Amino acid sequence: MTRLANTRTSRSGAVLVYVSLSIIAFVAIASLAVDLAHMRLVKSQLQFAADSAARYGVTGLSTSTSATRAISAAASITVDGSAVAVTNADVVIGTWSGSAFTVGGATPNAVKVTVARSAERGNATSLWWGALFGKSSCDITVTSIAYGRNQPTAGFIGYAGIFYKNNSFYGSYDSRVTTLPTQATAGSSTRLGSNTAIYGYQNNVLKGDAIMGPSATSPVGMQISGSTQYRASDIPIPSMPKWAPAAAPTDLVVNTATTLPAGNYWFNSMTITANLTFSGPSVVYVNGPISIDANVGPTSGGPRDLFIYQYGTTTFGDGDYNGMNLTANVIAPYSDFVTKNILNYYGSGVFNTITTKNNANFFYDTNLGLADGSSIISTVK
Repeated sequence: MTRLANTRTSRSGAVLVYVSLSIIAFVAIASLAVDLAHMRLVKSQLQFAADSAARYGVTGLSTSTSATRAISAAASITVDGSAVAVTNADVVIGTWSGSAFTVGGATPNAVKVTVARSAERGNATSLWWGALFGKSSCDITVTSIAYGRNQPTAGFIGYAGIFYKNNSFYGSYDSRVTTLPTQATAGSSTRLGSNTAIYGYQNNVLKGDAIMGPSATSPVGMQISGSTQYRASDIPIPSMPKWAPAAAPTDLVVNTATTLPAGNYWFNSMTITANLTFSGPSVVYVNGPISIDANVGPTSGGPRDLFIYQYGTTTFGDGDYNGMNLTANVIAPYSDFVTKNILNYYGSGVFNTITTKNNANFFYDTNLGLADGSSIISTVK
């Protein structure tokens, strides 16, 4: 009987040892899982902070405020109970080539931000259970690169100058609400931009902001409801699609009402003296002068359904006539836009110069996007 009792006691002791070891192992595994989950959460939050800081930093490239903006964006985010701290040394201005980031560059377009929680900085991430095994904290470092693609200021731009005589009006509208805005119903979300001058005489109104290049003169002869803003660099000129017609282009001459189906069109020139309509979304490429004395636009009435790209140093206007009604997005950065009297322009326009005489109405369609000239920003790494 004594031997049986001793055997049972021995077995009970062995079981107790195994149970104790199992509990210790379970606690170790559980503590490791908790700490790993905590580190992953902190890393994810730090990455969000780094991405936010880099993206906001890109918006300050043109005004040399990238570091200030990145630091501010990071500080607005709380991770693990405290605000994220980023210093000037953590923000690097550089150039993104599409596959690699290089520091500096003639025209920087990217911002790299490093966010760290480390013992060196005195803010290492605490481990809840790791301290039991001699590891009370760990370092976590993340980086983010944001890249900005410059876009021209939306609205109406005359890079080398905007000149008007009398009764020019610039306003905004939303083509999803109405396709025929008036001066009375127009909003104040458009922008009129030039790298040199905005100059005119009397009774001219801009419901929105004037955006000027750094060396431009102050606008003259224009009642501006918004602000006059001077950029740190010139308003950028957009890149043009490659001139690549599938067949030899012709001259488009329209002297009777015409409707063209949706599609892409390539012309050497356009002379429009009767209404021209596009029945669906279309893109028109023109490698020469454009003259319009009629209505031109898509049947939808929405400017986003008609893009016109004009190449070369040439003219876009109403010829020797009066009465252009245009609904379109025109990208003609080297062309001179010239009209005499009675213009109604719905959409947006990018030209070398804009010159109007009398009674010109320009309406920017906010359905095209924000008219703020900001970059399209992407987080690339």
